[in-house]
Amino acid sequence: MLHSLESTNYLKVEPNNHILIQDLNNEILIMIQEQVTDSQGETSYEDILKIRLNEITLRELLVLQSLYLCKTQSEIIELV
Repeated sequence: MLHSLESTNYLKVEPNNHILIQDLNNEILIMIQEQVTDSQGETSYEDILKIRLNEITLRELLVLQSLYLCKTQSEIIELV
């Protein structure tokens, strides 16, 4: 039986969906799954949604932080 973390429940499409989180070296894969039982009584899980998160580099983090600190659109244009 799968139990999801309470902090990730907002990702569920329906309350009875399951959340599977996999760590794949430099990225994290989050899958929202629905439990399905076929006519023979076999249980399987169908993917409803997949979210792939890549690790952010220091350079990307600094650019995002700089964009966040800009107060006007002209400051963003100057930064880019």
